[in-house]
Amino acid sequence: MPKLSFIKKQVKTCLNKSKSLLNLNTLNELESDGNFSWITRFRLLPKTKVTLPFTLGISCRGCAFVDHIDKDPFAKIVEQVLVSDGDDHIIEYLLECYKNEQKLVGETPMRELAPAAFSNVPPWAIVMPWEKISLQEKLRLYLELYEANRGMYGANLRTTQSDSPSSFLYSTAAARSQVEQTRKLVCDIRIRGIIETGDLPLVYVLRRGRQWRWCMTGEGNHRAYIFSLMGEPSMLAEVFAFVDRDRASEWPNVLNGNYTVEEALPVFDSYFEGRNCIRGVV
Repeated sequence: MPKLSFIKKQVKTCLNKSKSLLNLNTLNELESDGNFSWITRFRLLPKTKVTLPFTLGISCRGCAFVDHIDKDPFAKIVEQVLVSDGDDHIIEYLLECYKNEQKLVGETPMRELAPAAFSNVPPWAIVMPWEKISLQEKLRLYLELYEANRGMYGANLRTTQSDSPSSFLYSTAAARSQVEQTRKLVCDIRIRGIIETGDLPLVYVLRRGRQWRWCMTGEGNHRAYIFSLMGEPSMLAEVFAFVDRDRASEWPNVLNGNYTVEEALPVFDSYFEGRNCIRGVV
C-alpha cells in the first residue's frame, strides 16, 4: 500500500509538471467564462491542480458560490464565523438546521429530484449519481467515518454506549466541532494568508455541451466556503474527477442502479445551474 501511494504521488507530480511545461495551468478568458473547448479538457485533467474562479463554482450542496450561496445553510455558518467573535449563537443556528433535517420523514433535501431508490433513506445518506460511493456503502460506512472525522477535531460524539447510531450526527458536540473547526481555519487564514499545501480541496468538473462548471467533493469544503465568503475571486484546487453529462449512463450510481439515466440528469442540471440546495447540512 505505501508503494502504491508513492506511485500515485509521482504520477500527480508528473502530470502537474507536464501541464506547467505546456502552459496549461491557467484558464484563458473564454474558459473562465465557462466555455469549454478541446484544450480545456487538458487544463482540467483529473489528479492535477488548477486555479478555479468562484464564478463557476458550486458548493457540495448544489448552490452557486457567487449567486446562490445564501441558500446553502452551511455557508450561513461560515458567514457568521467571519463576522462575529462568539460561537454559541452559531452553534444554536446549526442545531436548528439539524432539527429541521431530522424532521424529514420519507423525503430528502433533494425533494422531487430524489430517485425512487431514496424513498426511505435518511438525509445524510444521499449520494449524487456521479459519486463513487454507493447508497448502500454510505448507509454502511458514513456514521463511522463521520464520527472519526469529527474526532479529529476533538469531538466525542458517542458519549454513552446507548447512543443511537445516528443521534450523534445531530448532536451539540457535532455542531460545536463544525463551528470550532471553521473558526480555527478562519483564524489561520487571517494570520498566515492562503498557503498552498499538498492537501488541496478536491473538485468535480462538470461538463454540459460546450459549457463547464466545478463543484466541491467532500474534501476541502470548509476552505471553499471561507475563501468564497472572504471575497477571494478564485481557489487553487485539485480536479478529482471529470463528469460529462453526455456520459451519464457511465456514472457509478447509474451503473449500480441507484439512479436511472432519466433520474440522474435533472440532478446534474440542478448542480450545474446552482440555484438550489439539494443536500443536507450533515
